[in-house]
Amino acid sequence: MRLDQPLTEAVQQAWDNGMMALRAGKLQPMELAKRVRAAESQASPEVGATRGAVLQELFTTLP
Repeated sequence: MRLDQPLTEAVQQAWDNGMMALRAGKLQPMELAKRVRAAESQASPEVGATRGAVLQELFTTLP
């Protein structure tokens, strides 16, 4: 995992959608992996944070 690399808007959107699905009990991990991979191949602006920082923030919001 490239935790120290900048996060892009496309990947952040895929991650956010995955977290919403997880909270709703409807996460399909393989589908999420495909969406994240597709987002990683897109040209997308950086959000100004690293991948690791955003992942840590997302997971600290879980109950």
